[in-house]
Amino acid sequence: LYGNNLSGSVPRKLGTNGKLQFLDLSGNNLTGDLPQSLGRCQSLIEIDMGENMLSGSIPKGLFGLPNLTAVHLAENLLSGGFPETRDSVALNLSNNELSGRLPPT
Repeated sequence: LYGNNLSGSVPRKLGTNGKLQFLDLSGNNLTGDLPQSLGRCQSLIEIDMGENMLSGSIPKGLFGLPNLTAVHLAENLLSGGFPETRDSVALNLSNNELSGRLPPT
């Protein structure tokens, strides 16, 4: 759903979809926090929510997902610290409001 001028917050129900593998909501006008429920999408492989106006912290459970290989959350208003990730996860968090120390991995 890239670049469709979607607005509002990311639906919390996305986290209840156990078969969701690829989620691309980038290039929209989404606001609010990333739902903590995304950390329960056990089949999720790639998530791209870059180029929105998302705020708040990155859900900690997101990086514990066993199949996750790519996270693109650049160009938002995300704050808080940097999440610890596995070496096998490609990560783009550029142009946010994150702070603190970088994790060792």
